[in-house]
Amino acid sequence: MGSSPLTTETILAQIDAVLADPKVFENVRAFLLLRICQITQVFRPDVYEKYFPKLQQMSGRLNIEQRQAFDALAGLKKSSAKQQGGKFAQSVAASVETASQKASSNPEEARTLLRHCCQRIVQRKWPWGKKASWAALLPSWAEVDRAEALKYIGKVPVNSQNNLLQRLNDRSPLNPEEWDFVQRHAGSWAGIKPLLCEILDREKPVLNLGKALTEDLSRMIRAQVHATSTVADAERKMETEREKALQRYLRLVQVTQQRSPDEAEALMEALLVDSFTTKRFNEKWAERFTYLRELINVWANLPSHQEKAKTFLREKTPAHLRDFCLAQWYGVSCSKAADAFEAWKELEPLCKDKVTTEAWFLITLLRRGLGEAALELTRNSPRSAELFPRVRRAWIFLNPETAASVVRAEDLAGDVVGQFMLLGASDKRMEFLRERSVKGSDSLPSAFWARNDLMDVVNLLDSKKRTAATAYERVRLSLYSKSEKADNQFTDYIRMHGYGEYSCDQVDPFLLAALAVWDDAHPEEVKSLIKAMWKVIKPFPSELRFDLLRNSIFERCYTVFAARPEAMTSAFVQWVKSEAVDKSVQEQVGTTIYTFRLNDVAPFLYCLLGAQKVGRFSAKRCDELLTSALRLYTANEDLIGSAAQLYAVDKGLNAIQPPTSLKNSTHLQPWQMGVAEVSLKSIITTLISESPVLKKVEEMATVSA
Repeated sequence: MGSSPLTTETILAQIDAVLADPKVFENVRAFLLLRICQITQVFRPDVYEKYFPKLQQMSGRLNIEQRQAFDALAGLKKSSAKQQGGKFAQSVAASVETASQKASSNPEEARTLLRHCCQRIVQRKWPWGKKASWAALLPSWAEVDRAEALKYIGKVPVNSQNNLLQRLNDRSPLNPEEWDFVQRHAGSWAGIKPLLCEILDREKPVLNLGKALTEDLSRMIRAQVHATSTVADAERKMETEREKALQRYLRLVQVTQQRSPDEAEALMEALLVDSFTTKRFNEKWAERFTYLRELINVWANLPSHQEKAKTFLREKTPAHLRDFCLAQWYGVSCSKAADAFEAWKELEPLCKDKVTTEAWFLITLLRRGLGEAALELTRNSPRSAELFPRVRRAWIFLNPETAASVVRAEDLAGDVVGQFMLLGASDKRMEFLRERSVKGSDSLPSAFWARNDLMDVVNLLDSKKRTAATAYERVRLSLYSKSEKADNQFTDYIRMHGYGEYSCDQVDPFLLAALAVWDDAHPEEVKSLIKAMWKVIKPFPSELRFDLLRNSIFERCYTVFAARPEAMTSAFVQWVKSEAVDKSVQEQVGTTIYTFRLNDVAPFLYCLLGAQKVGRFSAKRCDELLTSALRLYTANEDLIGSAAQLYAVDKGLNAIQPPTSLKNSTHLQPWQMGVAEVSLKSIITTLISESPVLKKVEEMATVSA
């Protein structure tokens, strides 16, 4: 979904419109103001001064956590002690203000005045007014003598500490010694960790921690990366939190790399060690491979210690993961053809399963754009007959624009999926599908779209019963056995993700794109086609209780049918609601009666998932699916928030009001909060893009690196 370029003027106009809209909940407006003021206090003081008074007026609408953040902001206002803490605090604040005025013309006199203020607070026997006095003193003192001021950082509440440290770091990044100093004097190191995480959540963080603090922070984040939940309903939310923690950790590696490549290397090794053994993947072993692949891709891009990384992977990786990790590392480390030949020469004698390792290495080369090198290595391999079909399929999917010059038509005889993919452009693929479905009057060929019998799925999970062709021919489900032996996992993973066969996961996004183009040109044909496709794949009621079969069918439906939202909801989603939500399915097996029923939010969820799939290239269809879901189906607050964030991606605060009346009026508030949350990233990026303070920080970071 595309979006128009934003400017400070348009952003401020959007914010002002939301603040003036009586239909926007006050807690949403207060949250928006708080987040804007937190970021702009240093980078854009003009924006901060514009909105902070409005935030003060609405501070009563903040929740407890937000209120604490607001109090920290308010506590750093230089005039705050004039209204609180009594005469003593007001007297200290007046002296602080005098010192601040002298800071530029006579810094030594300013330092003397501020030290005197510090002595007055320390020597005061009574506690009243001391907190307000410290809150007034530290921000000004830190501007004049940061090292002295940081000694007393523990005298103010944690939120005030964090806000002050953020301001100081934004203005002129703290060095490792200063962060160590903060740890010793802050009173609660645990209280500062959220600030460090907040800094790491930025797109370009600046954080110069020392070794000990880096290791301490990294341990905490690694625990978040591999957190597990015993509650099934919490898994989706936890997955989001784990991904956020992973990105935070990788940014920590990047900022550490600038200071100490050795420490960055150690951080990556620690993350890999945890990833080898974490219980997070116990019943999802295939996800462990995908996750390790992502980590190795990042690790290989670090500019130093390549030999150390290879030694670690050879010596520390568990046996069943070793060949995979080495193949991924050597493949992703190649940047030109000559590298590929040397890499395989070094890798081949290291691996135990040469067939699978070579196949994965070649596929990784294709992902790197080194197709010619992969093809030459395949020709020269003693396993070329086995490797050629895999390399050909991978090339067609990964580099379809060049595949036509490499793959011959006779290589794809009888392979309709390969023929479809080789066409490249979606309009050509559309015509291919139109011809084979008789302009949408029939379903797609079975190679693309066939019904999966329950026993087919069972046989697919049994390695002894797999054959070269199955009931659903070339298009396979990406399923695997949870109890697959460790020694067989790499082989089975490459079956699913290594182009050993076509899979729905690979084919369906291209089907969706082709059907969307088809729908633009001939909507009635696509409407008829989706009805025919649903008739083919629709499960029997007795099969609904089998998760693997049901979920695989439903995922294909909400992925491909999203090309025509109206047909998707009228055929697939409405059937789910009437047959699996509004009523339960019962089946008796022997003396046991099995009862199955989907949660009432399932129809909304499938619309949301379909919108996510199609939203990558069609904002219109994404919005249409979300609008239908909001109007027709039951949701909870989490789903409403997710829908709001997706809908607002290309609209920002202009989407603060939903596009239709909500089925449940109480969901308006989570909708507005979701829009505010997703809009903040573009708001903050726009507001600080021309900040002279940010440019100065980036220049300092560059010089330091």
